[in-house]
Amino acid sequence: MSDDINKQRLIGDPPKLPNRVAIQVAYGSIRVRLSRSLVTVSSVVLAVTFLLVVLGGEISSNAVFTRWSRDIRPAEDAANVRLLLTQPRDTVTLITHLRDNRENTLQWAADLDITVPEFTSDLPSRALVLVNWLERLRPSQRYLIVRNQSIGSWLLQFDAAGDLVYEVDDAGQETGGGLPPKVAQLIDIGSDFTGTRLPMPDEAFASLANDMPELTAAIRSLQEAERQRLEQVVATGGAQAVIDNLLAGADDAQLQSQGMPLSQLILHMDSDRREELVEHYHIDSLRLAAQEVLGKTRIITDDDGNEEALPPLPLAALGDGRVDDHPHADDIHQEILNAIGEDGLEMILANQQRRRTLDGLRSTFTSMNYDPEEGKERTMWLVLLSLLVCIVGIVNSMMMAVTERFREIATMKCLGAMDSFILKTFMIESGSVGFVGAVLGAVIGVILVLLQSTTRFGASFWAAFPADYLALAALASLLCGLFLTIFGALLPAYKAARMHPIEAMRLEG
Repeated sequence: MSDDINKQRLIGDPPKLPNRVAIQVAYGSIRVRLSRSLVTVSSVVLAVTFLLVVLGGEISSNAVFTRWSRDIRPAEDAANVRLLLTQPRDTVTLITHLRDNRENTLQWAADLDITVPEFTSDLPSRALVLVNWLERLRPSQRYLIVRNQSIGSWLLQFDAAGDLVYEVDDAGQETGGGLPPKVAQLIDIGSDFTGTRLPMPDEAFASLANDMPELTAAIRSLQEAERQRLEQVVATGGAQAVIDNLLAGADDAQLQSQGMPLSQLILHMDSDRREELVEHYHIDSLRLAAQEVLGKTRIITDDDGNEEALPPLPLAALGDGRVDDHPHADDIHQEILNAIGEDGLEMILANQQRRRTLDGLRSTFTSMNYDPEEGKERTMWLVLLSLLVCIVGIVNSMMMAVTERFREIATMKCLGAMDSFILKTFMIESGSVGFVGAVLGAVIGVILVLLQSTTRFGASFWAAFPADYLALAALASLLCGLFLTIFGALLPAYKAARMHPIEAMRLEG
């Protein structure tokens, strides 16, 4: 039996100190080394605050942007429908409908006695991958590929016609699989672009070019259906006549026979969205009636009998007091009430305020260059940066806390403290400091997010207030700060627990 085992038998097992002693030692250390503890707390506060400001700022911006996008949708739908009642949809839009609304699109064409040729089911999706890549290119880069054509026109000519093009090695021998000329040209040009890469492998380009004649034939059929739809609009009396029928309560079948198949012109059209569209058109009709009243040229006569023509008033005059200051204010008010009624006037005033708010948000998002997709990537990198700052600061603080306490650690081990007790003491200390810092950081972070978002978006932020997501972000930031504090203290605490008492006594703290 070895000497170590004999010594263990003679000495016996060391006493195991209770947890309350570890807690007392940890909090005693925090109290004695308050300045060092405050440094660690400050590191956690700054890291958690920064993390929460980044997360909360993105959450707030996304919430306001989502609500703003939802609020401007009726106006965009109305403008889109009015436009499509006078001109056909473009190629890219038709391909998008074949991808997202295939059955309904084919049925709509069939109702017009148009048969759409069969095509591979995933062909529209593959084509739109290329379209999206082209749309993201800089104008100069896009011109090198499509030249003076639109993206849709160029896409319909992207086929596999012509002799295959092969790569040639240094010896002048053809190598690799051949590519159709248009594919080879696209790859050759696109490969030289800086800041971007081709959206699919060479083989996928070749496959798309081979299948494109199918999609081209389908689009040609839909373009013929579009021509017939516009003939229906003309036969009904024009775009405004069709819109008037919509306001009068025409059902979907009637509207489709008049050239306004809403489920075709607007993807994902549902009953709520249709009601919003009808309400927007109704308000537009009220605004037009009010503008006719305000647009009249009115005459005033001075004391000498001289007449003067006053300029017409803009629609905005209803809400800014200019109508009340007009010499014919009573007449104008009465004429407006006769034209649209009291309820109509209230709807116009509310709509004008809403438009001003939405236009202000549009300007804000434009000045921010806000993009929801790019914002997610930027947020991810900022979060990683904040985590790195947090763990570096905490590890540094805890390393210093251990280094300056070597003699104390040695003394505790000489008095019988086990490695587990030393480790437990440091973990309690770091956990307590981390909790305090994380709570303070979360509180400060929430306050900063609220101030920042209110300053940026005003009342629109509180109207879209994402309470649940902000609460989750605050909780996640708090837990992250606490976890990183404990994780950052793990290595120095383990190092302290494994130190030999004599070695620790010999080192200067």
